[in-house]
Amino acid sequence: MSWKTIKLNEIVSTAKGKKHNEVENTSATRYIQIEDLNGSYIPKFTDEKGIDVLANDVIIAWDGANAGKVGTNLTGVIGSTLARLRPLNDNVNGRFLFRYLQAKEAEIKSKRTGATIPHVNGGELRNLQIPMPPLSIQLKIAAILDKADELRRKDKALLAQYDKLLQSIFYQMFGDPVKNDKGWEIKTLGDVCTSIKDGPHVSPRYVKEGVPFISVNNIIKGYWDLSNVRYISEKDHEIYKAKCNARIGDVLYTKGGTTGFAKCVDIDFEFSNWVHLAVLKFDRGLLEGKFLESMLNHDFCYTQSQLFTRGIANRDLVLGQMKRIKILLPPIEVQRRFAIMAQHILEIKQTMLKQITHSESLFQSLLQKAFKGELIK
Repeated sequence: MSWKTIKLNEIVSTAKGKKHNEVENTSATRYIQIEDLNGSYIPKFTDEKGIDVLANDVIIAWDGANAGKVGTNLTGVIGSTLARLRPLNDNVNGRFLFRYLQAKEAEIKSKRTGATIPHVNGGELRNLQIPMPPLSIQLKIAAILDKADELRRKDKALLAQYDKLLQSIFYQMFGDPVKNDKGWEIKTLGDVCTSIKDGPHVSPRYVKEGVPFISVNNIIKGYWDLSNVRYISEKDHEIYKAKCNARIGDVLYTKGGTTGFAKCVDIDFEFSNWVHLAVLKFDRGLLEGKFLESMLNHDFCYTQSQLFTRGIANRDLVLGQMKRIKILLPPIEVQRRFAIMAQHILEIKQTMLKQITHSESLFQSLLQKAFKGELIK
């Protein structure tokens, strides 16, 4: 690669945003905040002047948990936790710069300052070395990466549609749990579960190979993520499962850190689970695991779980409080019909997850190659 490298502060100006008063007038100036960088937002507006951003600018989260995250192609004024990086001349393409900083996000985050509230390290960021090919090459690289990004976004959007389909089926069969307009019996988890136990209250001794040790990180709402699963020895597993031994059809329920997410056990291999996961066991003639999973992941139960969760830094849904969570209890025949449809949708979702993993891997590979000069010669 023969591209010259330039310090970031030599090609952009940096300006920090400020807090603005919000107005309901949608014809006023767009008020951009951190949510806009995440792609999940409700547009906000202000009638005050501030640090304006244009489509070719790069926005970076400067303060808070997301400090280091970047965005672009937005217009308006930025809030106090954001900063604007504006190219100093027309030889710097904003989308190319955005993609480079996106590739460097982990590095930028690793150099943040502040113990309680992280902040971007301004000195380190300004001295960041940027490879600068000719503008024509910048545009080509940005276009290729945009296409790859569009592919992974479409895959994620399709997965979300299957989630909505399952929600729609749930509503059709069981109605709104809040209103309980179908008059189903209401019970608590304590009423319907024969056993509610969490994993061992000890730090696991991980090994390279052994029995999978499932944590909260491996339970995503409605599906498994075993990409980063860790392992314990067979000996430790035998000790742990004497306290908490999950079987097919049981339901795992997150109770520490991230609380209130459920997953029916539908994987046919032995595993142990950490203290932050509870195993719910119940009479299979009364409850169907797939139904209970969807019931607990519904806002009706999730809201209850958050009310019962205690702590801020160390969030915990203790077993005693968990038992108070209310659920609908339709006839088991209805639950089983729902479970059949839910399983079919789950199988499609698992296929989609493989595609998402592939498109994510493709995007990350292209991202790294692009700035080594391996994408466009």
